[in-house]
Amino acid sequence: MLEILTITAPIYLLIGLGYATTRGGLFSRDDLRVLGKLVVNLALPALVFRALAQRPLAELLNVGYLGPYALGTLVMVAMGYGWSRRVMGLSATASAVRAMGMACPNSGFVGYPVLLLVVPSVAGLSLALNMLVENLLFIPLLLWLADRGLARAQGQHAVRGALRNLAPTH
Repeated sequence: MLEILTITAPIYLLIGLGYATTRGGLFSRDDLRVLGKLVVNLALPALVFRALAQRPLAELLNVGYLGPYALGTLVMVAMGYGWSRRVMGLSATASAVRAMGMACPNSGFVGYPVLLLVVPSVAGLSLALNMLVENLLFIPLLLWLADRGLARAQGQHAVRGALRNLAPTH
């Protein structure tokens, strides 16, 4: 129990510090937007690039890791989407968004810090591999499902509408 606390306590302390500094007025809403953009657009991609650039290609194409991770995520997407559509009766778009929330973990902001505390030698590589699967497979799939549901609700054909949006306008 103490091991778990020593791993998670720094994360919760940082969350508390962020809350206290924001609540105390040290950072305004605009400041947080700028910090968020910095992290999402520069720091996190740089971290992933660094993790990828420091490893040999064979280590990055680790099918023994990528395969089960992709399969597990696919199962979670199917279960989340199916449950939302059939049991909860939600629209295709809402179901896709819920499935994304269920299946796409917060690898960059929670998973990586935990791994960095527990197994620092593989934290960067794990983050990079997870983000490859999430960003190349599942986020596009789920955004497509959401868009398809929205297009159907508007009486459009999703693929035809997407191709029409790609066509240059003169």
